[in-house]
Amino acid sequence: MTFHDFNLKVPVATVPEHKARLIRDGITRNEYRSRFGMDEASERYFDHHEDSKKLLEVLEKTPPKPRGKFTIQELILDTLIQRREGLNADEISRVIQVNKRVIQNALSILKKEGQVRGERFPGAMKAGLYWFATASAMPAKEQHHGISDFYPTVIDIQKVTAVAFQSSFRAIMSESRSPSVVRARFAAIYLAEKLKKLSTTDLARRFARQDHTTVIHALKRAREFIRLEPDFAAKVDAAEAELAKGRK
Repeated sequence: MTFHDFNLKVPVATVPEHKARLIRDGITRNEYRSRFGMDEASERYFDHHEDSKKLLEVLEKTPPKPRGKFTIQELILDTLIQRREGLNADEISRVIQVNKRVIQNALSILKKEGQVRGERFPGAMKAGLYWFATASAMPAKEQHHGISDFYPTVIDIQKVTAVAFQSSFRAIMSESRSPSVVRARFAAIYLAEKLKKLSTTDLARRFARQDHTTVIHALKRAREFIRLEPDFAAKVDAAEAELAKGRK
């Protein structure tokens, strides 16, 4: 995996994925050194991982506070409203990039206020408790119209594109690298950028990607596929036409 120095915004060192996974899983520096030796890339990755752990420890001990002009609760509500379907705490944590325990505390507050509800699902949705924004938390236009002035939302684009590519919403939002899923994801990101005019940073958040560079790569590849592969272009056109129907 490529490690980024976020001050320079460029890749500065590379750590093989199997080694990076060991570091994330908690191997000590001494254990790592005895097994592989310690190069500059590994030192940097250890430093980055330890800094991230310290930040999460601070978040766990701190009640929700405003992030810019939004509180954690407002970010959660925005995420649930935009997606129009349930998300569990893990998924919300990935989307807005806040520690899971902080998310759970904020959800408890929102539940007491009557702004979210929690429901348990059996079977395939075995992750357990899924959260939904209540009607009182949604903008008036979203409450009273099946298709509102907000249409299409990013979730609409993700779902319609998934159907066009014989995939699923969950697959598009997952970490799957299956070629068919990756193509569907690239197409959805392309259409979301085209129809919603969102920044690459915002798109990364809406698609639960690590950072905006992933979105830049997806947009580049989608444009290449549209230019070089008629089947891909036809599916993108079909998804866009389906979304246009709903706008009428």
